[in-house]
Amino acid sequence: MPVRLAALVLAALLVPLPRAGAARPSAAVARRQIEQAEQARAAALATRAAAAARAAAAAARAAQLIAARVTAEATLQAAQAATQQASDRLAALADQRRRAAARLEASTRALAPLLPLIERLSLYPAETLLAAPVPPEQAVRGAVVLRGLTHELAARAAVVTAQQAQLAAASQALVAAAPELEAAEAAQTAAAAALDRQIAAANADRAAATDAERAAAQRAASMAARAATLRDLLARLEAAQRQAAHTEAARREAAARAAAKAAAQVAGGHPRALPLPGRGGRPIGPIHLVAGARPAHQLLRPVAGPVVRGWGARTPAGPATGLSWRAAPGARVIAPCSGQVLFAAPFHGYGQLLILDCGGGYDAVIAGFAQLDAAVGDAARAGQPIGVLPAGGRRPRLYMELRRDGTAVDPAPWLRLGA
Repeated sequence: MPVRLAALVLAALLVPLPRAGAARPSAAVARRQIEQAEQARAAALATRAAAAARAAAAAARAAQLIAARVTAEATLQAAQAATQQASDRLAALADQRRRAAARLEASTRALAPLLPLIERLSLYPAETLLAAPVPPEQAVRGAVVLRGLTHELAARAAVVTAQQAQLAAASQALVAAAPELEAAEAAQTAAAAALDRQIAAANADRAAATDAERAAAQRAASMAARAATLRDLLARLEAAQRQAAHTEAARREAAARAAAKAAAQVAGGHPRALPLPGRGGRPIGPIHLVAGARPAHQLLRPVAGPVVRGWGARTPAGPATGLSWRAAPGARVIAPCSGQVLFAAPFHGYGQLLILDCGGGYDAVIAGFAQLDAAVGDAARAGQPIGVLPAGGRRPRLYMELRRDGTAVDPAPWLRLGA
């Protein structure tokens, strides 16, 4: 009996702790995330370079367009000045025509009282002089004066008429040229507006490229920081793994010494039996498995619902190495055993994954969560809620494997009967 007890103690103490390898999934995830962060950083740097080149090209085009706009503005101002000068000249000619007409009208009004006499002298000179009630000498002198005034008035009228004709010709020329000037001004205005639109588009393209470059630089910096953080995490995980391996070696050495001492000192008795689940669906204290134990429905079912795929069932990947339950949407998942949470995070191909150390070299691997309510390092108790299944859509499935020293075993004999 002492030898048997010592063997049992030695077997229990020499069981490899899965915690030494518990960091491996997290380390693998960290390595993948580092690689993804580096790839994202490289992509962001490439995007930044492309955006910088685009911004530089847009800036160069904007500079060319601005130079063209300066030339166009000068041409437009010249066209506007020519149009304004023509308008001013036309107004001045019209004013000169009005003043000439006013002078002619004033001269005509001044001589208006004499016009009947002048007209009579021109028609009947002798009769008019003989009929005048003045001496003949004065009549002749008056007639000469009137004739001189008549010639002067005629000369003035001829000058004014010639001036009016010249002014009219100049006005007609300006009026004829006005549409061309207006068309040139309109064309220059349209060209300037088109350049303004091109400049605005180039500036907008440059601003968008600059924003894209800035965003890409921020993404690259963020990915670089994330990679650095993940490298730090990976270093800590690997350090913890090395420490766990060292602790495991020390534990094995202490176990060997304890086994030798137990074999020498124990005279009889049996190992203390672990508490098993009682009736009524509630565990009697913690539930642990021991190395070499036989399956006796020790573990709790992690979720209420029927098993829809059993151990060994055919799947696209081969025979099933676990059990699948169909549960109610949003159902809570409980810990099937008591132990430390070794892993609780998304894992490739499994979604949200939780690994629970059930003791004795046995690990419960559970997947299908929408939300995890336990973290790595937590000490979970059998029956404690550890997560929630998806709430939307069809009834969700929960998957569970039971692994002994990394090898999958049929979990059905270990699970309690009933729902």
